[in-house]
Amino acid sequence: MKITPSKDRQARGVFYTPLAVARRILQGVLAHLPSAGPLTICDPACGDGAFLSEAWRMLAARGGAGHQLLGVDIDPVAVAAAGQTMSGLDTSVLGDVRQDVAPGGEIVLREVACDATEAETDARINWDVRRGDALVGPEWQTLATGPAPPHTFDWRQSFPTLLGQRNDPSAPAGVAAWSAPDAPGGLDAVVGNPPYLNIRRWTKGQSPQCLAFLRRRYRSADGAYDAYVLFLERAYELLRPGGVCGMIVPNKLATLDYARSCRRLLAEQTTLLAVDDLSSLKLFPGANVYPYILIWKKAFPLSVQRPIVTQITSEQQLSQPYVAGQESGVFTAERFQLGARLSLESRVPTCPLQDCAILHSGATGFSAQRLAGQLVEASLDDDLSQAAADISAATINGDLPTIEPSSADNPPESFDFIVSGNIDRYCLQLGDVRFMKRFFRRPQLPGQASLLSAGKRRLYQAPKIVIAGMTRRLEAAWSPGPLALGVQVYAVVEMQMPPLYLLALLNSTLLSHLFRIRFAAKRLGGGYLAINKSQLAQLPIVRYESAPGLAAGLEDLARQRCRLEQEPTDHSPRDAATLDARIDALVYQLYQLTSAEIALVEAASARLAGPR
Repeated sequence: MKITPSKDRQARGVFYTPLAVARRILQGVLAHLPSAGPLTICDPACGDGAFLSEAWRMLAARGGAGHQLLGVDIDPVAVAAAGQTMSGLDTSVLGDVRQDVAPGGEIVLREVACDATEAETDARINWDVRRGDALVGPEWQTLATGPAPPHTFDWRQSFPTLLGQRNDPSAPAGVAAWSAPDAPGGLDAVVGNPPYLNIRRWTKGQSPQCLAFLRRRYRSADGAYDAYVLFLERAYELLRPGGVCGMIVPNKLATLDYARSCRRLLAEQTTLLAVDDLSSLKLFPGANVYPYILIWKKAFPLSVQRPIVTQITSEQQLSQPYVAGQESGVFTAERFQLGARLSLESRVPTCPLQDCAILHSGATGFSAQRLAGQLVEASLDDDLSQAAADISAATINGDLPTIEPSSADNPPESFDFIVSGNIDRYCLQLGDVRFMKRFFRRPQLPGQASLLSAGKRRLYQAPKIVIAGMTRRLEAAWSPGPLALGVQVYAVVEMQMPPLYLLALLNSTLLSHLFRIRFAAKRLGGGYLAINKSQLAQLPIVRYESAPGLAAGLEDLARQRCRLEQEPTDHSPRDAATLDARIDALVYQLYQLTSAEIALVEAASARLAGPR
C-alpha cells in the first residue's frame, strides 16, 4: 500500500516509529498495569499501526480475553495502512476488515465479527482503527465559532462501551482538575508517537478558528507550543484513574517555556515512572529531534517526582528488554533534571543569573533571512586581527567601559557581526562567518539597518558578555562595545556584579556541568548543547559579597585568561589549561563542593572533552 510521502509527513510533524521504540514503550507501559484481566490500549495518532500491531503481539503472548486496541489518525492513507497491518496479523482471527465511508467522507476500518460465538469473540484481541482528529471533538460547538473542521472526533460516541470514567475522585482538595468537563476517560493505556509540529508551522495548515479553539480547549496550548503537548494532555483525559501512558516526545518538553503548562500537569497530577533518554540516537532521519520516552501513570504523586532515568546510547540497548531501574531524575513544573541532583542553592547564597543581570537574545530565527540580506562585507583594508584585539583590549587592561544610554541613538556606521561559532571561552574571533547558507569574510551590519529596532541598537552598542548558543560547554566572552549578534547568541548586560567575575563563572566547568544535568533537554547529538536564554537565566550565581576574597581572585584569573587569548604567540595551551584549572578550583571552593562532587563533575567533563 502506498504510504504518505516522507516529505509530506515531515511537513505535518509526522515521523513513523521504529519497531524497537514501540516495543520498549509498550513493555514499559505493560510493566505498570495488572497482569490479569482485559486491557484497552489506544494510540491517538496511530499512523501505520506500529504501536497497535506490537501491542497485539504482546497481548497475544500475554494471554487473556477481551483486550481492545483502538487507533485514531487524521490521515486516511495512514488509517488504511494501519487497518491493513492489523488485519494481516493472524489469519485465524474470526472476522474481516470492512471499509466504511462515514458522513463527511471519513474512512473507517474496523474488524467485524463473522458468525462467531460470544465466547469466541471475547477470546480475541479486538481492534478498531478510525479516521478523525484526536484533538478536536464536539466541544467545538461551545468553544469555537464557525463550522467545525472536517474529521472532528467524538471519543465517547465512537467508543461508548470503553470510555465512561472521568477524573480521579480521590484528587486532593484544592487541586484543579485538568480534564475538560466532557473529557472521556476510561482507557487502561495510551501510547504513541504524536506529531512534532511547532505552532508556527501548524498555522500554515490550520484555520484561525481552529487555532483559537485549541488555545481555549487545552491548557497546554501555551505560547509557541508544539502539537505533542496537546496529545499528552489528551492522553491524560483518555486514561482511567491509574491508567498508564507511554509516548516518545521531543526532549524540549523538559525545559522549554512553552511546555511549562504541560510539565505542570505531569508534575502535579501524574506519577512519572520512567524516562528513557534517546537524544544520542538518530531515530528519525531528516528530523532535528532528540527524543525522550516518557512512562507515567494517571495518579497523583505522593512526593517529589523522581522517575527512573535510562540513558539509551545504542540501538542494541534500545532493543533490550525493559527493566525497571533506580530513581535518578527530578521532575518539576520548572524543569526535568536527569542524573544525580547537585543542589548548590541550599549551601551558599546564590541568585539566578536573571536577578543580577539582564539577558537578551541576538537575532530571531524569523528575522534571519532579512538580516542576512542586510549584512555587508567590511572593507578589505580593515585589519581583522586589530579589530579582534581592540574588541577586548579593555578586558585585558582591566578597564570595562560603559556607554551612555543616549549614545545608542547615534549608532556607529556599522556593527561587526558574530554567530555562535565566533565565540570561544574568554575570546571573540571575528570574521569567517557562515550565516543562512552564505559565507562572509568579515560581516558587518549597517548601524542604520532597517530591521534594527531601537532596543536592538542599544543592545548591540552596549558593553556585554556574549554567550555561544551551540557548543559542547558554556562559552562566554567579553565585548566592550559595538557588536551585532546572530541567531543563537545571547548577551548579558546591566550586570550588578563585576563582569569578569560573571565571565569566570560562566566559563567554569561547574556551570557547564550544572547546565547539562539541569537542562538535559538541551543536549543534542555529538554532545552539543543548544543553549536557551530561559535556561541561562536560571543558572545559580554566588553573590559576590558573600565571598569577596574568592570572587576577587576569580576576577583576576579571568583577566589573565583574557590576556592569554589576545597574546597567542606568547603562551602555550598548557598555560591556558593551568589558568582554567585554577579558576575551576576557586569556583568549586566558592560553591562549597565536596571532593566527591568535584570528582563527579571532573569525570563528566572529561567524558565530554573533544574537538569543537
